[in-house]
Amino acid sequence: MNVSQAIKREIWETARELWQFVKSPHLNFSDEPGRLWVASFITIVLIDIVLMDNLLNLPLYLIEKYGYEPPNEIQANLHDGREWMLLLLAAPLMEEPAFRGWLNGKKRNLFALAAFTPVLLFTYTTIPTWNNGQMLLLLTISVVCIPIWWASQSNKPQPVPLWFLQNFRWIVYASAAAFGLIHIVNFTNFEWGPDVLYVVPQAIGGLIMTFTRLRLGLSAAMLHHALYNAYFITTELLQTM
Repeated sequence: MNVSQAIKREIWETARELWQFVKSPHLNFSDEPGRLWVASFITIVLIDIVLMDNLLNLPLYLIEKYGYEPPNEIQANLHDGREWMLLLLAAPLMEEPAFRGWLNGKKRNLFALAAFTPVLLFTYTTIPTWNNGQMLLLLTISVVCIPIWWASQSNKPQPVPLWFLQNFRWIVYASAAAFGLIHIVNFTNFEWGPDVLYVVPQAIGGLIMTFTRLRLGLSAAMLHHALYNAYFITTELLQTM
């Protein structure tokens, strides 16, 4: 099999495995990306962008067309470099370990999750208010916590708790749902009901990034998150030109 055929096969296999994972999350990845990981990575990111920016926005467009009043979205000032740092650096470095880093079930990672819980609570009770040096404090916490996270990693084989394996599907879905729900902070008058549809895209995006994390590793999931946010920044800035 030549390189071109191998890449095409990798793309197809990645798309097929992603679909199977979304339908029924499973933990049978090695944590070590293969030699064609770039083709796999690009495939996952492109699927994420197509889904999030097109297909998943269709129901929102339809309900608004027929008179539904959407929640007021807080508009980020993308001309402010601090917003770039948040979206491209702080968010991937903090949210990926907190929501997906531990989903390989290794005990060390499950314990390390506890270190990120207060960080996430701090983040989503202060953003988008950046007064009193909160941005600096947020980045400081990131700098402190990320080395702690990486120090907790181990290349040695570690058993996955039985309870984790037995409930893995629901753990993944719960993590993705929580990732979607934290984006409620993007709105000023969010109400339960149809407004929940406005965070469904983020929940599905979280599910896709879980696949990236398990198939290609935590660093790939961080890069995936950063690239998607870069795409968001670019499209938003182009619309204002």
